Amino acid sequence: MSNEMNTQEEKKVLTQKDLNKAMFRWYMSAEMPLNFENMQGIAFCGSISHILKKLYTKKEDLSEALKRHLLLYNCNVTAGGLILGTTIAMEEQRAKDPSKMPDMAITGLKTGLMGPLSGLGDSVFVVIPWTIFGAIAANMALEGSVVGILIWILVTWVLKGLGYPLFKAGIASGTSLVNSIESKMK
Repeated sequence: MSNEMNTQEEKKVLTQKDLNKAMFRWYMSAEMPLNFENMQGIAFCGSISHILKKLYTKKEDLSEALKRHLLLYNCNVTAGGLILGTTIAMEEQRAKDPSKMPDMAITGLKTGLMGPLSGLGDSVFVVIPWTIFGAIAANMALEGSVVGILIWILVTWVLKGLGYPLFKAGIASGTSLVNSIESKMK
């Protein structure tokens, strides 16, 4: 019995590889299955499905978790990494002890953050930098300079690269939130 419990606990420990895979899946799929019913919900759920399978060994628990993340979700892809990381940390805690992390807390936080982070993410990571650097790059390209195109590519990669630190910050803030909730419940 003790060995069985240790094996189950080992399965629930998320590795860096699991986290990187979730972020990579999110970046690659966030805009692909976009629809009017749940927007990016399919991409969000698909991004963390391997993590949910690792955390929830019972079929019923896994089914609940998958349904929880197939709900409406719509956020800027780069800023959405913050929500993805926070959600993963909360799901990890829920898998360890469901009484300390209600499913509505996960859904509520995810829903509450997506609006403000969408507006912030769209402004900071899309509209402002791409307008400024796009105008500079286009002007240089019109003058026959290849540097303009290189600037455009570089800025795009830098902006996309900022998603990973936000994802890591989301995991840290989610873990901090879970610890805060646990201390309040004692």
